[in-house]
Amino acid sequence: MVLTHVPQGRRLVRRCPTYQTVRRAMPLLKEVVYRLLKAGRVVYYGITKQNLCVRGRQHFRSGKDFDTIEKLVELDDVRKARLVEETLIRETRKAGVELLNKLPKH
Repeated sequence: MVLTHVPQGRRLVRRCPTYQTVRRAMPLLKEVVYRLLKAGRVVYYGITKQNLCVRGRQHFRSGKDFDTIEKLVELDDVRKARLVEETLIRETRKAGVELLNKLPKH
């Protein structure tokens, strides 16, 4: 699933369900590992049980600069999801890519 967010001034135009629809929707039962992209390049990895539209809006409002949120994998166990996220962050940083994540740089 790929959701693209296009900023227009201070307003966020999104191609996903409305906030009211998302608020009433059942929460995800699985942990989703996702990434944020800017012009096709990875800028952030994360995990959530929330709807990706809602999580993307939270990132946008916190000032993260991205244009796409992309689901990578769904997992039943939060520990496994965290391990996947940390591995992706470390491997991407090893490749020389600067990420917005706050995971310690080893």
